[in-house]
Amino acid sequence: PTATSSEGSASVKLGQANKLSDSYLVPLTLNSDVGIAGIQIELAYNSSKLQLLTPWKTESTNNIDLLYKTEPGKQKIGIFKQDGSEYIPTGSNEIVMISVKPLTSIPDFSSLKINKVATADLNGEEIKTLVIGNKVTLPKPKTPTLKVSAVQETTPLPKVIKLNWRII
Repeated sequence: PTATSSEGSASVKLGQANKLSDSYLVPLTLNSDVGIAGIQIELAYNSSKLQLLTPWKTESTNNIDLLYKTEPGKQKIGIFKQDGSEYIPTGSNEIVMISVKPLTSIPDFSSLKINKVATADLNGEEIKTLVIGNKVTLPKPKTPTLKVSAVQETTPLPKVIKLNWRII
């Protein structure tokens, strides 16, 4: 039997990497006009530049099962609730945080891509899902600014004003 196609539509995209101590979290966002009972995602990446760690659930998938399998160069993620009691609501939702550890001194996320995606609506029908953002962005480095502030200290006589120089 072949899956019937739903009238709904959906899209997925990778977002901006957020730095933790020695790794990054990359949000994967699902935008759909119908409730999603389940989604399967296959990520591809260069295993000499990146290591994919355990993916994290988000607020919109917290009560839904998340299964994953990681092989060199590939990570498969499935998000669904076996009994159908929970689903991903319509709209734009960050559904998983991809945990990535760079293996190079300068992080290179260019190889991390959504390779395949399949989604099903609440009736189990397949939904056409487009990959609209297949590039991880990095936060722009902050330019250090010099901020000078005068701090007045109270002393007996004489009255002294001391300047504290701080780079913020």
